[in-house]
Amino acid sequence: YRFIAPIFVLRQWVKHRVSTWNEFSMRYRKPISAFYVPDTKARTIEGFEVMTQEQTDRYVTLMETVNRFYEEEYEAICHKIDELRLQGSLPPKTGGRDPFRARARELLRCAMPVANYSDVYWTVNFRSLMNFFNLRTKETAQYEIREYALAAYDVFGHSFPLLRSIMEKIGKAPITPASS
Repeated sequence: YRFIAPIFVLRQWVKHRVSTWNEFSMRYRKPISAFYVPDTKARTIEGFEVMTQEQTDRYVTLMETVNRFYEEEYEAICHKIDELRLQGSLPPKTGGRDPFRARARELLRCAMPVANYSDVYWTVNFRSLMNFFNLRTKETAQYEIREYALAAYDVFGHSFPLLRSIMEKIGKAPITPASS
């Protein structure tokens, strides 16, 4: 699987350790500037709106500010690096990755919130995948990872219909909105 998810979802996902996990590093490229915004369903539990639309709007403003900070600071650092290279104060870039820009990304990524998106490759065996689906599609799982697990199950089912039918036959298939 290759997928993009909020970092806080990835932190739950990576706990399924019988798999391989490769996250694209913000050291080598700028982060994805998109971030998770909870919709009304995600903000509501048993009819109680935990986070109001007004609070969500303030959250969005804060996230936009943090992402803008990263972009502006990174551009300023890159401009400074280019100027110093022109002056001869820094060595010229010679192929490959620029260590000065990489260090700027390393430092600035510390300011990125866990609601920002990242992307990963996840390789997993069938047994571990069944366990993931079993745990993360339950009603008690956190809403966001449950939504991702259900989407992953849908992709899995279309790619491997025989394995999906085996899971259904042995009672290991998640209860999806379509099947309930």
